Amino acid sequence: SAYPKQHGFSVDSFSLAEEYQAYCDELELYIQGQVFLAVFISTMALSSVVAICTTNNLLKRKYYGILIANGFSFFDIAVIIAVEIFTVVFCSGAISWFIKLIELEQSSDLFREVLLLAHIQYTLPLCGVLTVILTGIASLIPTMNILKLQPYEQIGGDANGID
Repeated sequence: SAYPKQHGFSVDSFSLAEEYQAYCDELELYIQGQVFLAVFISTMALSSVVAICTTNNLLKRKYYGILIANGFSFFDIAVIIAVEIFTVVFCSGAISWFIKLIELEQSSDLFREVLLLAHIQYTLPLCGVLTVILTGIASLIPTMNILKLQPYEQIGGDANGID
């Protein structure tokens, strides 16, 4: 780094570590904004999934009541609800992950290889864990609504079968 100054050059040389530090400094605010946006979108998505699944389960109340009356356990009903929610959350998460992978593969970023490696090694398992957590949280309210009702209440009759 002293050579350019000794010979009157106005350029400075940077080591890769210095270049990477400058890159991180420039993008720190951008990354914080992206994390805030991701948390906001995830919270809104979770709220939407819970609201839609709760409404869906209210509409399917008779269906669940008939299943329970025919011998299905509450655990079976909870599994049905969780699988429906898991399917929605998993598909949306997988599509998002692949879109980001394609974006990183087409990027001309200096640290493209590092970002790709981090995306594959860290965000893929993180997406899997978040999918399970989001499914559990989103399944909780609809399942609790189903568990607090008796089959005759879900079907729409009374205990003696008379409407």
